[in-house]
Amino acid sequence: MKITFIEPFNDLKLRYGKLSKIGALMPSLGIAFISAVLKENRHETAFIDPVAEGLTHENLKTIIKDLKTDLIGIPVFTTTYALVRELVNDIGCLRPDIKILLGGPHCSAFPVETLENIKADFLIYREGEYPALNLLNALAGNHDLKQVKSLVFRQGDAVIRNEEAGCIEDLDALPLSDRSIFKLEKYHHSGEHRGRNVLHLMSSRGCPWACAFCTTQMTFGTRIRYRSPENVYEEMVHLVKEYKADELFFYDDTLTANKKNIMALCELILKNNFKVIWGCYTRVDCVNPEMLTLMARAGCYQINYGVESGVQKLLDIIKKGFKVEQAEKAVKWTEEAGIESICNFMLALPGETREESLKTIDFALRLNPTYAQFYLTMPYVGTPLYEIAKRYGTVLTTNIDDYNKTPWEFVHYVPDNRTEKELTQLIKYAYRRFYLRPAYLIRRLRNLSRLPPDRFVKMIASGIKMTLSN
Repeated sequence: MKITFIEPFNDLKLRYGKLSKIGALMPSLGIAFISAVLKENRHETAFIDPVAEGLTHENLKTIIKDLKTDLIGIPVFTTTYALVRELVNDIGCLRPDIKILLGGPHCSAFPVETLENIKADFLIYREGEYPALNLLNALAGNHDLKQVKSLVFRQGDAVIRNEEAGCIEDLDALPLSDRSIFKLEKYHHSGEHRGRNVLHLMSSRGCPWACAFCTTQMTFGTRIRYRSPENVYEEMVHLVKEYKADELFFYDDTLTANKKNIMALCELILKNNFKVIWGCYTRVDCVNPEMLTLMARAGCYQINYGVESGVQKLLDIIKKGFKVEQAEKAVKWTEEAGIESICNFMLALPGETREESLKTIDFALRLNPTYAQFYLTMPYVGTPLYEIAKRYGTVLTTNIDDYNKTPWEFVHYVPDNRTEKELTQLIKYAYRRFYLRPAYLIRRLRNLSRLPPDRFVKMIASGIKMTLSN
């Protein structure tokens, strides 16, 4: 059988607002893994990304009318829910003969509700590789769909949810993710990355921490499963040699959660004299000076930390599981190792006063990372943060169509005794305080000068727009 994956029209202006010129546009890793498993089992796959390919809505409709495929697969995030619903409606009108499959994080959070409200035919929740394969095999052989685990499907007027398939234990058994279906030249990472051809990968799945705002566990579970360092290194080499990547970025939630694994991977890189720069996400309580020094030697030049707040009480409310002092140490060690640090902060957290918001901004200045990103709190329905937020303030909208609005320009939540107008001004104040310091500007020009010239210009222009616009 053949499945064609189609991304919804989630354009950069909608996704990033004033930062659209430096926002990331990357192909789906989840689709790349599913495609690899399906191809390995003699199915065909194709991929259409209207935003990356510069298609208009009419262009896409023309393509859909002439599409030769058995199934269309569409990824669903909470932020793209309304766009997916529109796309499914278009497909239903243009090609009612083609079945539609949904998957992705929102489907894992709300499997039955999603299929009830979006008129697709099938939905897969949790990890999708083998459920997608089993679905295609069942459709090809006209087998009983009730035997396909992690599948939700329609039976008459009813929506049937099958039992969960469970997580994939041996990640090394998966084939390397399939990038051949993407037009990679059409994609780019966010503006602070040095590479022109940045490709992403994952060395693990799952997260044991209980951050109240996060949705990772809904798809990948609470236990981390790791690929072997050898398997990860093989993919790194493959991406550089086969696809000419000049930078790699790890999309693991916490790359350094397993010290033994990350140290072994770095040793493999150094032993083989493999030259590529790379970056990652991790937690401030999962690094130490020895590890960071080795990572820098092995090509790591950038680490993205979720610091969230400079107020311990607020970190405890959102269940971050670390101390403010650990953030200070991690950023200090990172800079000392010669690695750029990116720190993310959430403003207007449940229970946060204006004074505490200002304390978090002051904390960002004291940490003085290479880059700081400030977001207004956006409690997603289905997360513990959503219920916590309602106890400490007002969620302004439960309309899922509003979740595609950027959390640094649109106010989704107002803590008690705060106002929407104040929060709108607060996020602008945070960016101005951090980025318009003369000493910071002088020091960071060196980092910016390492970027490709066109990206350097876009970073400066976007910074001006974000900090100086009304």
